[in-house]
Amino acid sequence: MTLYKDGPNTSVGVRISSPVDEVWALISDPSLPERFSSELQEAGWGEHPSGEPGIGSTILGRNHNESRGSWTSTSFVTEWAPNQAFTWAVKNLENPAATWGFQLEERGDQTLLRQRYFIGPGPSGVSDVIDAAPDREEAIIANRLKAQAANMLKTLNAVKAILEATTVDPVTWYTTLPQRSVDLLINASPAEVWALVSDPTVPGDASEELDTAAWGEHPSGEPGLGSTIIGYSSKEGYGDWITTSWVTEWDPERRFTWVVHDLENPIATWQFDIDEVGVQTRLRQQVTLGPGESAISRAVRDRPEKEEKIVDRRLTYQAEDMMRNLEAIKAKLED
Repeated sequence: MTLYKDGPNTSVGVRISSPVDEVWALISDPSLPERFSSELQEAGWGEHPSGEPGIGSTILGRNHNESRGSWTSTSFVTEWAPNQAFTWAVKNLENPAATWGFQLEERGDQTLLRQRYFIGPGPSGVSDVIDAAPDREEAIIANRLKAQAANMLKTLNAVKAILEATTVDPVTWYTTLPQRSVDLLINASPAEVWALVSDPTVPGDASEELDTAAWGEHPSGEPGLGSTIIGYSSKEGYGDWITTSWVTEWDPERRFTWVVHDLENPIATWQFDIDEVGVQTRLRQQVTLGPGESAISRAVRDRPEKEEKIVDRRLTYQAEDMMRNLEAIKAKLED
């Protein structure tokens, strides 16, 4: 179980066909993320104890999101290693509300650029939300990490685009994360629905792509946040493949979410939502593509002019597969 006090974190990375000093020149400007983030509105240098940017320098930020409104923050640079690392702590140097950082590594004629985000451990907007709904702590943390991973990928892929002189978006999901969902009403209780959807073997009964799935490891000793799912899939033209997924939300009788292939940079995210509607239960399933590298992203890179059609075709296929799954669950519970 990932708790706020444990310092939950997430990171993303991209390879850029540019020298490390050129990448550093962009990411060491604190105003860079404001150009691409859905939350950071403005940022810039404050004071420099040494007279120039470095450890101890401050960064002034102005932020906004729909749930919290607007706020300002002061951050403190805790790591400044030109062409290697740039890290800053938000609000409080000794007990930060969050910590952000860039890491750079030379990889031949490319640069591997990573960005990382830590929640807490000091008081923050996230801790305020958790205090108001402590039973939802895991879900609140998972949602926050997911949103910030998307924002970080926008920034990293924009840096890549700027330096490689390409457009920011031939790969749609790096900036918009396309998704599709389906839902239906079932004449059963949320507990009965949860008993089926929380079993990873169930989708394989109706899916045209997933053959079977099974639990892997459980860090807590039983299914929950951090558990792994091993999936066995096949599709004509693609052959057979095996995937490992990680549970990122586990809220019995309400929500079950897992990410595929890579915990920090998944190729897809799947989610079940359960809502009680009178004497019935509404079951919703959703898939989000990306942001990690996948067969779909490679197809888009090969044919960027067909991006919309490629993405829509995949989402339509997945929506049909999800509806088959939901209808099979409905049939089992209503028979």
